[in-house]
Amino acid sequence: MKTIKPFSFDIKNPFVWGAAGVLVLICLAVVIFPKKNSRAENRLEKLESRLSDVEEIRLKTGRIEEHNTNIEELKSRLAKVETDINMLIERLEKRSEIKPAKPSSAKPAETSHRKPEPARQTAKKVESKPVKAQSDKAPKKTGTPKYHKVRSGETMYQIASRYGLSVKDLQKLNHLGNNPKLSTNQQLIVGY
Repeated sequence: MKTIKPFSFDIKNPFVWGAAGVLVLICLAVVIFPKKNSRAENRLEKLESRLSDVEEIRLKTGRIEEHNTNIEELKSRLAKVETDINMLIERLEKRSEIKPAKPSSAKPAETSHRKPEPARQTAKKVESKPVKAQSDKAPKKTGTPKYHKVRSGETMYQIASRYGLSVKDLQKLNHLGNNPKLSTNQQLIVGY
């Protein structure tokens, strides 16, 4: 009798050769064409799209920052222009307040037989306001007092001339000494 060996393969058997060939082909297919992981690829594609979105956002924020710096520069320029305009307005106000009314020079009357027009007469009266002479007497106190709020840079002379007072009268109304220091927003009595 023949004894059969339990796991013996005969090299001459064609099935053995066929099975070995199929195994080699499967191994080559796995090595050359690996199975693609679809989840990982999907995640990678999503990350790439998000990265491109982030890049676009970064560029936009860079532009916005440039605009912000331009806006800040414009704000500072505007503030400078506003201060310059305010200073010019204050100078103009001071110049208009400081100029005392010039007494009109007495010209000899022209010899004409026409009567002056009423509109011209009133205009001349408005232009030449008489300046009150300084007196040692304080104005009479009757009724409720009128106040003036001191602004930055105002002097006693400016305030007094605005209300038709002398500096001494203004000092007496407010019980001030000879050289008082005025402060901004100080209330002064300018009349009754």
